[in-house]
Amino acid sequence: MLPRGQFRRAVWLLFEYPESSSAARAVAVLSVSVILLSIATFCVETLPQFQQYSVVYVEDDDQDDNRTTSTVTPTSLNHSLHVSKS
Repeated sequence: MLPRGQFRRAVWLLFEYPESSSAARAVAVLSVSVILLSIATFCVETLPQFQQYSVVYVEDDDQDDNRTTSTVTPTSLNHSLHVSKS
């Protein structure tokens, strides 16, 4: 069942049936491309080269001179964080 109204019907066809027009096909290709890019980015983030985090230690919020920055990997960050049981 198609939606009522010319504009609603055109938008519905655009997103629901990629074979309905070349614009609908372009929307479908763009949608799949964004999904594939998202999956690739998620996979690349797991590579060791991209697992660098900056940890900023601040002693006093009013003074910027007291900040020290160190770069750690998730593994070393995991080893340095301990949960104490009370």
